[in-house]
Order: sequence, then C-alpha cells, then structure tokens
Amino acid sequence: MITNSFSKVIFLFTILLLPFQKTTAQVATSSTLYKTIKEMDSFLFENGFNECRISDMEPLISDDLEFYHDQSGITKSKKDFLLTIEQNICSNQQQKPIRKLMENSLEIFPLYNKGVLYGALQNGIHEFYIKEANKAP
Repeated sequence: MITNSFSKVIFLFTILLLPFQKTTAQVATSSTLYKTIKEMDSFLFENGFNECRISDMEPLISDDLEFYHDQSGITKSKKDFLLTIEQNICSNQQQKPIRKLMENSLEIFPLYNKGVLYGALQNGIHEFYIKEANKAP
C-alpha cells in the first residue's frame, strides 16, 4: 500500500532527524544565568515576601504586571501588587506567611530568539507556611 509505505518513510525520516533538532535544556547550576535568577528569586521572595523589605522587591517587578492569584483573582499593576503584599503578607508579624524554595528543585530554562537570550523560565517547588511569633518555623 502506498499509504502504509509513505507513513513508514515519514516515521523513519522523523526518527533520523530527531537527534539534530535544537533543544533548550535546563542550564547548569554553575552557569551565570542560573546563579543570577536564583539571586533574583532570593531578593523577591526571601527579602521581599519573607522579610517584607518591599524596596528589595520593587525593582524586580514590571510596572505593567498582571498577577493572577488562585483565590483573590487578578491584580493589574505593580502599585496594587505591592500594596497587596504590604496589607496581606506583611501586616501581621504574629502570623507571617513565608515562602520556602525546596532545595535542589530550582530549574532554569533559557529562552532564545535567533540565538539571542531574551529571557528564561524558572521552575521549582516551593512551600508556603505561617510563621508564628515565638515559634520555630
């Protein structure tokens, strides 16, 4: 059958070309990109979210931010986002939400356009918990 032979040729052609396809893999943990993003993650979450040093968080956030929260919905500006952090995350130090990135879970995938790095995707596992005053985390 012509259709069956044609399918076999296409399948074989695809299999032979797969090794030559350019893919973007996770960067090494020793790379500059990985270290830079891990440091920015720390500024954003450790300093900003966990320690409520909003001034450390502010330069990392775009003015036209759209933040989608699973319970409170969309926040459509940097100003509103930072205000929400101050009012909801940082207002009660007796029961303070904390974000913890799980060790060895951070993955960074570079994004290229015609060979030029323009961004990266960050993937990782984190936990949120409530830190209570006078109690160990």
